[in-house]
Amino acid sequence: MSNLLIHLKEISKNAVMEAAHRRNPRMLASRAGLNEDEIEALISRDYPRIMTLAGLADSRYATNLTIKLPVS
Repeated sequence: MSNLLIHLKEISKNAVMEAAHRRNPRMLASRAGLNEDEIEALISRDYPRIMTLAGLADSRYATNLTIKLPVS
């Protein structure tokens, strides 16, 4: 599973991480081990790019979890 997908899942289920993401998404993403492309896609809310980078665009990973990016 991609680091980006793991990171998004953690943000979506952990209120402390969601709050940290709201304060400084770049720092949190960097600490999670995301690369610069993943960080930029996340910050810019480029959903097609996020899906591709997370491995969901080509159905490499199946999930029944709805990933909702927190509101900035």
